Amino acid sequence: HKKGWFSFWPHSDKINNDFIKGIKTMLDLQKKEGWPALGFWIIDEPGGHPDNFPEAVYYYDVVKKSVPGIKLWQDIGGGLSLGIDEIKDLASTVDYFSSNRFDEEVYARFKQYKKLPFGLYNQATCCGTIEPKKDRHFPGFYGWKTGADSIMQWIYEFGDIWNQKFKGDQDTGYVGIIKT
Repeated sequence: HKKGWFSFWPHSDKINNDFIKGIKTMLDLQKKEGWPALGFWIIDEPGGHPDNFPEAVYYYDVVKKSVPGIKLWQDIGGGLSLGIDEIKDLASTVDYFSSNRFDEEVYARFKQYKKLPFGLYNQATCCGTIEPKKDRHFPGFYGWKTGADSIMQWIYEFGDIWNQKFKGDQDTGYVGIIKT
């Protein structure tokens, strides 16, 4: 647990090719089944886990060069809070950013790197609440005021949400996406 994934699976043409093959398989299914356009997240919140950030930069580059026209998305914010310039370092490969940190400076960076529109996520839970009856008010108004294109809200599930009421503790979870 003290070693990252890539300590066990270092970069190689074989791993890169297998990864690209998996992505192309999903894109083939999308066409065959008539699904809406797909967007791919490669590594979840890499800037918030600094050892993973170089891997995100590497793999977004590999995928963007290998699969023309693919839409790549990335959730950011943890790295911004740690001083990692996630927007600058991923701007050449990521098409759509969703941030859990947002202020005028983040907006200015999105604009500078031509990454508008943008999304927000977990804006309510970052402020201390994990109750749907409370969270549903904050993201909608906040997202509207920021001009976000989408708002994603999720909380990790550690219990059985299907058979219990939301209690606002660590054993509850839900997911919601609002397209503005």
